[in-house]
Amino acid sequence: MTEAMTLFRVLDRAASAAVTACGRYDPYEALPKEELIRSACYARCSRYGTVFIETPYTAKARSECDLWLSRTRRWRETWLEVKRAWAGPTWNNKPSEQGAGWLADIQKLADAGQGRRAFFLLSFMNAEHGRVLEPGYKAITSRLSQARGLEHAIGTSRPIEWGRSTHQLQARIWWWRSGG
Repeated sequence: MTEAMTLFRVLDRAASAAVTACGRYDPYEALPKEELIRSACYARCSRYGTVFIETPYTAKARSECDLWLSRTRRWRETWLEVKRAWAGPTWNNKPSEQGAGWLADIQKLADAGQGRRAFFLLSFMNAEHGRVLEPGYKAITSRLSQARGLEHAIGTSRPIEWGRSTHQLQARIWWWRSGG
């Protein structure tokens, strides 16, 4: 469990730093891109060893994980999915659409059955909206948190500037107890 929590802290810091850095300007996009978050996580994890992006789970697999940490100095082989959630009154919120993708990614990780496996979610919420996670997202994250064999950790919700507005940023991670 210590290994997973260390990884979580590294990913949380990387994603937060990337969103903070890009949000200092008046961003062209209303929301931080998922690629921005993935790239920051890749850069931070690559300090510890070899990391690959969009790696097939097996030689015959047609599905890929976002990041694969290949027996780095800090972690054993780790398969990692990195996603984001967002909610705000003027944004096109997509809890059901995004949630279906998250559940599909969780299933891909479960089917991989090798190495450490984790699902990292960064929530980006409009501070004026008053909630860190909307009910649609809460239903999906509750389902994940109650899944048998998965551990779950939630980072601290913190304010963050994105363009001219203040938002709330919060990271979550789910990982399998047994992990090869």
